Amino acid sequence: MIDQHPTRGSLGFASFACCQPSHSSDPTEVEIEILGGWWLLSEKKSLKSHHPIRNLTMPRVLITVSEQTPQPYRFDLDRSSVKIGRGSDNDIAINCRSVSVHHAVMERVPGGFQLRDLESTNGTKIGGTRLAIIELTDGVSAKLGDVSFDFSLTAEEQSILAQEALQETPEVEQEVEIPETPPAPRQPRRTVKPASLSSSSASYNGWMFAAFLVFAALAFFIGLSIRHKKEVQQPLLKSMLQNEAPAKTSPE
Repeated sequence: MIDQHPTRGSLGFASFACCQPSHSSDPTEVEIEILGGWWLLSEKKSLKSHHPIRNLTMPRVLITVSEQTPQPYRFDLDRSSVKIGRGSDNDIAINCRSVSVHHAVMERVPGGFQLRDLESTNGTKIGGTRLAIIELTDGVSAKLGDVSFDFSLTAEEQSILAQEALQETPEVEQEVEIPETPPAPRQPRRTVKPASLSSSSASYNGWMFAAFLVFAALAFFIGLSIRHKKEVQQPLLKSMLQNEAPAKTSPE
């Protein structure tokens, strides 16, 4: 609810002019009109759960149109959204042609507020950069078209939002490092030859050695025969036979 005609008094912002019953069927709901030159954006509350004068925390928005008096607004810290635009159905109606009919919406998010652009013609900007969503913290200054939007929070409000953000942060489970078990030492490979192969190999080696001896003896005999023939002019075998013959025929 936007109060278009707030009454003024000497007590400043913390004073209230009245708490008038609304036209709602619930007699506990009220509309609040605040003093001190601030427009109050307030959702209807039950008097049993929330008294408007006690522990009042209200963030502030300052809307400034070129060559016009800045318009300050305050709203409940737990208000879910505030619609801003040129249309009269907005929570904050801005009479400026650079502002779209439904330009942006200020939304309550866990731990704070954000300003979301509603695909406006001239955009929602910070420092000349057009942004779809702007995180609202104390001292943020944005532009809705050519209109200045300044947001501020008290130290108490910042503390409340910081605690809320901390509660919303999910707990991160600590990862327990499990030491890796070193691999078992590798045993040296043992090559086992079958018994049949070993015996076959030994037999083969024996035959090869015997053949080598035969060939060696044959080569020795051939060499000896050649040398004997050169010296005696007859083969060695013939000389051996001649030497054996007299021994058999000699008388006793």
